[in-house]
Amino acid sequence: MIFSKFNADGLSVIPLRPGEKRPLLSRWQTYNQELPQPALAEVWDQLYPFPEKSNIGLCLGPASDVMAVDIDTDDPRTHKIVPPSPFVRTGKPGREVRFYKYNPNIESHKDHTRGVEIFGNTGQVVLPPSIHPTTKEPYRWVGDLTFDDNGWRESLPEMPNLKWLERCPVLDGGEEQKFIIGRNDALTKLVCAMLSRGETIEHTIDEALAFDSAEHQGREYFHDHGEPEARRSQGNPKEAARIFVERHFRQLKQKGMIMDPINIVIDLSEMNSEILKEVLLPLPKAPGLIGEIQEDILRYAHVHQPQLAYGGALSLLSVCALGRYSWNGIWPNLFIMNMAPSGFGKGVAQDYIKDILSHDLLYGERLVGLGSWQSSVSMTMDFPEQRYRIDILDEFGKFLKSASINEFKESAMSMATELFSLNGRRFLGIKSAKRGDQTGSCIGPGLTVLASLQPDIFADAANREMFDSGFLRRFVYFIGDQEKKRVKNTKQINTDGMARKLKTTVLKRPGLYSGAGVGGFNVDTTSYKPNCLLMEDGPGVADHRDAILDDLFELDDNYSVRATENAMKLAMLSALASDRHTVLRDDLDFALELIRAVSYNSKRILDEAASGSIFGKLQGRVLRWLSEKPDQKSSVQAFNNQFSDLRPRDRQGVMRSLIERGRVKAEKNIIFLTQ
Repeated sequence: MIFSKFNADGLSVIPLRPGEKRPLLSRWQTYNQELPQPALAEVWDQLYPFPEKSNIGLCLGPASDVMAVDIDTDDPRTHKIVPPSPFVRTGKPGREVRFYKYNPNIESHKDHTRGVEIFGNTGQVVLPPSIHPTTKEPYRWVGDLTFDDNGWRESLPEMPNLKWLERCPVLDGGEEQKFIIGRNDALTKLVCAMLSRGETIEHTIDEALAFDSAEHQGREYFHDHGEPEARRSQGNPKEAARIFVERHFRQLKQKGMIMDPINIVIDLSEMNSEILKEVLLPLPKAPGLIGEIQEDILRYAHVHQPQLAYGGALSLLSVCALGRYSWNGIWPNLFIMNMAPSGFGKGVAQDYIKDILSHDLLYGERLVGLGSWQSSVSMTMDFPEQRYRIDILDEFGKFLKSASINEFKESAMSMATELFSLNGRRFLGIKSAKRGDQTGSCIGPGLTVLASLQPDIFADAANREMFDSGFLRRFVYFIGDQEKKRVKNTKQINTDGMARKLKTTVLKRPGLYSGAGVGGFNVDTTSYKPNCLLMEDGPGVADHRDAILDDLFELDDNYSVRATENAMKLAMLSALASDRHTVLRDDLDFALELIRAVSYNSKRILDEAASGSIFGKLQGRVLRWLSEKPDQKSSVQAFNNQFSDLRPRDRQGVMRSLIERGRVKAEKNIIFLTQ
């Protein structure tokens, strides 16, 4: 009960990953300012028992009333200069952390050049007897006292002012050490120079990445998980570079050395015409049957879009599993949103699914549902005759746009939200004035959705209310590659092989309502038990599930509300794709990795849509205006005339953003849509 013990002593400690320095919790920084509740510490003791499932981290600052200095060098001069303390922790030989009474006037600070980091009111350090990630040995106390001793707080020394830091020598501990420190300095010099002369953030990011790759080959700064930017970016070098550049941009702006780019007059004739593309995180390798379906879709595609094929594969497996399998009360239905510009291959996955489900072997299952939503009544009127289905919704942006002003389509949106989490329970149906009865009443219908639309239309059509209602939070978003890669495929889809495989694997389990007499509410539903197969937990899955579901709270709030439920559904499908009815730890790891990747890839689009920002709407206006041009291009003068209702700074800001996103290209005085 180690977390409860520390908590009772007034120390704000949190669980770290076993054998690591990384917290197991999201938003753990709260505990720099306030102690965890005793009940929460007890929960941690149960979920993350030390040392089997955790290390121990001490959050520094006012909550614990403790601060620390991390001496990350074995230079004896530095060890002599840093103020002494009877509380000293060591892990790696020659390195120390010294503890002091918290001083609110001293802020956290890291001096790379001297190998010293001060933890004031932020950060956390590992406490003994946690296991060191490198040595694999326990951290230990080497001072005269420990936090286990009675009256230790009275012995905690005060931290003097930081003048001592200036006396610490600049590191000279070998070429490698100087090299590592020099990476940050060199990149800082490059980035600040570019930003100061007015280069765009996106261009600066690209140059920083190129410089890092060329000058620090094999030891790149943005690939090094020992650096904060790489840790925050979850291993994506471009995102790490973005964090680095934007931090220096903010610092320069605060010092008055640069202006916000939105206020800079853009001379389109001098701008770089190179299209800047967003980097998508790669998705985890699709397991078993999911991967086979994905490859099958790509085999017949004219545009290579593996992410969209991935979304299509999950959709097909999901609808085939409906009513047949359940895990911990969850059904495997998914709402999938495939996003890509017009002509970028969104329709291939849709056509493939329709062809497969229309095959003679599968046609009797009646799994193909609606192609559009008009109202809640029309959505549900085929229940219970068609209990499980996939609605394949093309040009979904039109629906979203009309749903904000059309009460019938708004009701369809609300109905879909309800059906998502029904998970085999009774569906009460809809009172239809036209039909005069309760439409669609039945037990446990299942709905999978595959929708497709263009990202810019989504950003323009969606609004905050659609997120707040929970509707758009239920989707898993797959973003297509922004560079069109044509493939010479002339083959017609051969549905025999895949239809047969689905029939003999996933669909071999009878449907929930396949038995005679099982229908709507005219049967005895009080004793009714679903006929679907209840999937089982593999070894250690229950504990592992709790741990990774907690990780999902790190995701942006625009997405995360249903991230945990979607992760459960994806883990089910991962097991079924391998022809297993037992969910393993690997299935959960796959689900977590996929949710993290699609969340990262869709974050900017979702943020823009959820914010309902005027800026995002303006971008949509410009894109639609250009798309309606016969040649999809315009002069700068015509652009200014068309949007004369906007302030010049807003026009310039919108155009800069679209160019940096690669949606618009500029050459001399002509702007045009990218293809």
